Amino acid sequence: MSIGKKLKILNYILVFSVALLILTILFTSFNQTNLNSSYETRFGSYLLADELRQSSDDLTRLARTYVTTKGESKYEEMYWKILDVRNGKKPRLDGKTIPLKALMKDLGFTDLEFQKLKEAEANSNNLVTTETIAMNAVKGLYNDGTGKYSKKGPKDIKYATEIMFNDKYHQDKKIILDPINEFDKILNERTKNTTVKFKTRGNNLLLVIGGLSVAIAVLIMLTISNIRKILIQLSTELEQSANSTRGFSNKLVKASDRSLQLTSSQASAIQETVTTLDEITAMMKRSVQSAKTSEEKTEDSYKVIREGVDSVDEVIKAMNDINTSNENIMKDISESNTKISGIAQVITEIASKTSVINDIVFQTKLLSFNASVEAARAGENGKGFAVVAEEVGSLAQMSGNAASEISDMLDESIKSVEEIVEEMNNKITDLVSMGESKVKKGISVAQDCKNVFDKVVVNFDEVKVMMNEISNATQEQEVGVKNIADAMNEIDSGTNETAETANETKVFADDMMKQSDELKDLVDSLQKEIHGETSIENLKISA
Repeated sequence: MSIGKKLKILNYILVFSVALLILTILFTSFNQTNLNSSYETRFGSYLLADELRQSSDDLTRLARTYVTTKGESKYEEMYWKILDVRNGKKPRLDGKTIPLKALMKDLGFTDLEFQKLKEAEANSNNLVTTETIAMNAVKGLYNDGTGKYSKKGPKDIKYATEIMFNDKYHQDKKIILDPINEFDKILNERTKNTTVKFKTRGNNLLLVIGGLSVAIAVLIMLTISNIRKILIQLSTELEQSANSTRGFSNKLVKASDRSLQLTSSQASAIQETVTTLDEITAMMKRSVQSAKTSEEKTEDSYKVIREGVDSVDEVIKAMNDINTSNENIMKDISESNTKISGIAQVITEIASKTSVINDIVFQTKLLSFNASVEAARAGENGKGFAVVAEEVGSLAQMSGNAASEISDMLDESIKSVEEIVEEMNNKITDLVSMGESKVKKGISVAQDCKNVFDKVVVNFDEVKVMMNEISNATQEQEVGVKNIADAMNEIDSGTNETAETANETKVFADDMMKQSDELKDLVDSLQKEIHGETSIENLKISA
């Protein structure tokens, strides 16, 4: 197979490899988008499940507070507002009016996950019924048998307090949390598998990109090697042509000398000279044609190299686009972390509010103690009042315990949110850092390839100039040989002109030898451009 065909095949393979590399990079970007989406879905699902758990806790807290404060209306309003937001009757913090179930459906929860959440929500609604009964009992309203609380009666705060703090209420509360905990396990396993799948695929794609990059580098080296062989072959052919021309010039000089010395054999010598000149003319024409063919091949090779430079520019542009995309992704994730930190701040503010509840509990205990002291002073008349003071003290103690539990839960929530933010930052930073490293390496390799191609383009420009000079010199030689042939034909007109014509022939032969020397020097310069200062014999051996 010729070098030209090999070079053509290598170019096809190189273009195909670059196209495959671009497609692989695009697919890697698409896979990264899916990976980020799976992270967002996983975190969003966690937030919705936590919202259901938190709303249940908030409803319990507000219902108990309403009962213990003997029907303070603001706690009832807060209670029903939480229920309305969860059921999609009132807007959320982001302004959207949508039920919690609909949000879960939008995130693609499975039937099994929905089953666990529905079970938890149903249990929570049962608890809402108990809380509704207690809050209405504080207002003196009772179930009329139709599910409505329109039946009036005396306020029964003791009954309301009992059903809000008895063992059954705590058992119902635990029943709500069990399905949510099971849901957390199922959701975590499903989203974890999805995330692992995309991460594994991304790693495999990075390996493919690395392999393609190495293959493209090898193909470029092979292409440059074949171009070098073509230039060496061309310079060798030009050298042979120059040597042949020099040989014919020597023969012409000898023929001219014989013409001056041997006038008796002038006719035959002239005929031989004319024959030799015809051969030289034919060879000159072939040399001109070879020079034109070489120039055309050089031009074709130049176009191929330019296409290679353009392809490398496109690869560098694609790498820069990927790097820009990674920076945008990092920016979006940073904004998400900022929002999560805002949630932690809100939890911290709630914790500070809990400390206010503890202060109220302390004051309530103090008042209860003072009431007990006054009841003791009153004797028999103050016994009933002492019982009430003792109950108030017990309620204050229970409120203090509840506030302490809430404070502990808030501390754990803050810690969990901070750990999630830190873990996400670490993982995403590692992923983006690795992606940037691969992209920068790809850009560096592509830039090196472009530099090599640029050098080859410069060398080709110099070769084109040399080829034009060779073509012009060969055409001038052809004209000179034609003039010699005309002069030799004029010799036939007379013996008197033989000496003068022979001298002219010798002059032309000297010019041809000089031009042959110039052509040889030009070939030597071309070979030095290809191999540096290497000798011609070594060039032939390496070719």
